[in-house]
Amino acid sequence: MIQKEISFISKHFYEIINKEDESENEVEIKRRKEKFISLGIDIIEMILQNENLKLYDEDSLFDFILKILEKKDIFSKSIHLLEYVKFECLSHESIEKFISIFDLEYINKKIWVSICQRLLITPNSEFIQRKDQNQNRYAINRIVIPFKNTINEGLFNYLRQKCSSNPHDFGLIEVTSSSVFSSSSSFQPKNTINPLDNNNNYFHSMKAPNEWICYQFKDFRFKLSKYQIRTFDGDQNYGHLKNWVLEISKDGQSWQVIDRQINCSLLNGPKKHSTFDIKSTTKFVNFIRLRQIDQNWGGNHYLVINSIEFYGEYLESIPS
Repeated sequence: MIQKEISFISKHFYEIINKEDESENEVEIKRRKEKFISLGIDIIEMILQNENLKLYDEDSLFDFILKILEKKDIFSKSIHLLEYVKFECLSHESIEKFISIFDLEYINKKIWVSICQRLLITPNSEFIQRKDQNQNRYAINRIVIPFKNTINEGLFNYLRQKCSSNPHDFGLIEVTSSSVFSSSSSFQPKNTINPLDNNNNYFHSMKAPNEWICYQFKDFRFKLSKYQIRTFDGDQNYGHLKNWVLEISKDGQSWQVIDRQINCSLLNGPKKHSTFDIKSTTKFVNFIRLRQIDQNWGGNHYLVINSIEFYGEYLESIPS
């Protein structure tokens, strides 16, 4: 009977140790984790060994084990639980946390082998996919989309490869705007996620303060680390971006500014492109919005860009 219960708990492990919904507070999450830890190290190890184990991602398992290790009275008995963490699938942040906390004396052979697997990962591989060979291990699919000092090789490029068409037309993304200059296909917001070498199609808004263009991710969320903008084929001082903010939102209603550019000259010219770092802490969201907050280099409020690309982490649920 206990094996059946272990299997059930393993299958729902990610639901037990992670936040179930936005309304759940941290106290409730902490209480649930504490109750789970009270099962004892032996039971927890049986759960982690079970073939039905389902994780939100590898970081969530790592953080859960760290929570156990905070209890000094069971530290020595539970340190070996790190053997069940696949270090090659951890985020950079979790690796940094591991390095800052743990001494060499705590690393056994199994943990070291897992760390070695991480060391073998090519840092600039095209899409670093944090997935185990066992596809059933995760409840989500988490992919790092790195910036490689190129253009046209970010999130939208990845999605175009995935669906073999414009991600907006395929329904993966909905691109909207505050206004559109005309009904012509040449000026539509979805043009900004087309290949960057297309100068005939771009986005052109009407002329009003605070014009914006918004990207809604339908079946996935994204955590932004960099973004890249390419200008349209217009002369210098001819309507190019000068003042703007980039905003993120989970629901499309409440927005957080994560980057602000004032009097930026990097995009003042034809076919220029520049990449901007996100220096503030961000989270996985469903909406990213570019909003013009003052006049462009042409001295008006038209929002005009050829294209945009996003770099960071892609997160989608995996059907059970």
